[in-house]
Amino acid sequence: MIKKTCLFILLTIALAPISYALDKEEEVLTFAAHLGECTPFKSEFIHPFSGQKMHREIVGITDDKCLYTEEMPNNGMLTCRYEIEQLPVIAKYYRDVALAKSHSTSAKITIDGDKPKVKTTYTINGQEVKNPMQECMKNGTCVISGYE
Repeated sequence: MIKKTCLFILLTIALAPISYALDKEEEVLTFAAHLGECTPFKSEFIHPFSGQKMHREIVGITDDKCLYTEEMPNNGMLTCRYEIEQLPVIAKYYRDVALAKSHSTSAKITIDGDKPKVKTTYTINGQEVKNPMQECMKNGTCVISGYE
């Protein structure tokens, strides 16, 4: 059960930006603009796996970092504490996904001991790009809570 839950969590993080592309372009661009400046902003989005409306919030600057929270399925929560210098890259990524005429995601899942690992690549308008959200998960900028 733990492996399935971990796999679900990792896939959710790896594919989360797709949910923003499913929302209205204008909403995502507004979200990205607020995130780029770390100005408070609340909105709903449709989660790509559950199809449920979820809430996300840019709280603002807290302890010299931009605090961002996002609901996840099954009572989970994504919390990010972005360094101010990270914001332009993260915001640009969401803008690029929102404005892309076409995009796709490829996820490779491997099991290392008891820990599943996901390597995700994104293709936006025919060009492979890195996923800054995945990097934020690796380096601890973003953490997931609510799953046992």
